[in-house]
Amino acid sequence: MAAYRSNVDDALVDGRGYRLRSPVVARSAAKLIDTTELRLSLMAVAQRYMDPASLLNAVFELLSNTLPITGFSWVQNHSVVATPGFTAEAHHRVLKFHDAEQLLGELQVQVVPDLTEQEWRWLEQMIQSVALALRNTTIFQDALQAAQRDPLTGLENRRAFDGEIAREQAQFMRYGQVSSLVVMDLNGFKAINDTWGHDVGDRLLAHFASGLRVIVRETDHVYRFGGDEFCVLLPGTGHYGAKKMTARMDAWLDHHELTLPSGERVRVRTSYGCATTEKEGDCRTWFRRADQDLYQNKRARRSCAA
Repeated sequence: MAAYRSNVDDALVDGRGYRLRSPVVARSAAKLIDTTELRLSLMAVAQRYMDPASLLNAVFELLSNTLPITGFSWVQNHSVVATPGFTAEAHHRVLKFHDAEQLLGELQVQVVPDLTEQEWRWLEQMIQSVALALRNTTIFQDALQAAQRDPLTGLENRRAFDGEIAREQAQFMRYGQVSSLVVMDLNGFKAINDTWGHDVGDRLLAHFASGLRVIVRETDHVYRFGGDEFCVLLPGTGHYGAKKMTARMDAWLDHHELTLPSGERVRVRTSYGCATTEKEGDCRTWFRRADQDLYQNKRARRSCAA
């Protein structure tokens, strides 16, 4: 360890190189790390990735071969991206990065054992090469997610649904894994808007969305398709499993009425349409079959009003 520290100190003092033993291959001979070459590698990585998680992992791979770093976590506004294995309980330090007077973000660095002050300064210099790229990829990812999320319910929207149903259909065509699509809308939703107003209608949509989150599995995908229409994609699930999901939703609605500030209670019901993947057709015909099933069931359940 003494030799390791002296090599690091020498490199920082004369600025010509960075000699130390890699913590990953501690038994190998000490290798020379050229600071300029490493900085160029980091800048090349910054141009290669468009999402912060991939970029942060690539930066970690480069720098963990040089210092005993065990994890990174990039924090920017309300966004947090971490490398696998990062735990806030372990020993770490927060490095803040600025561009002029603007805060780009904070990097939480997890290390075992702790670094010297010179090593921390060297690490901060290296991260400065990619700090702006981390900020930009985080902004891009947040914007991309916002474009695929419904602001009222917090569910993914039609744009996200179109991409996921195409992927599920392709998975079925290649591997034969059957999946199900459930489409639904709220019975009598227009009457609720006309009776209590659109603000109550909005609350009801958010209430219904929260119920969907509760009853689906972690592997399922829930979307607000538009208006009072919702969709659920159930990977690896046949028709029987889809029917069980609709039964769980009905049971949740039975026990969770929407209570208004006036004390009035609004009871909502929904109609469902189910369809499984089939080799004849594509994702559009898959959705059309589920949509047709929805309206057949809706006509048959006219008495089930919100």
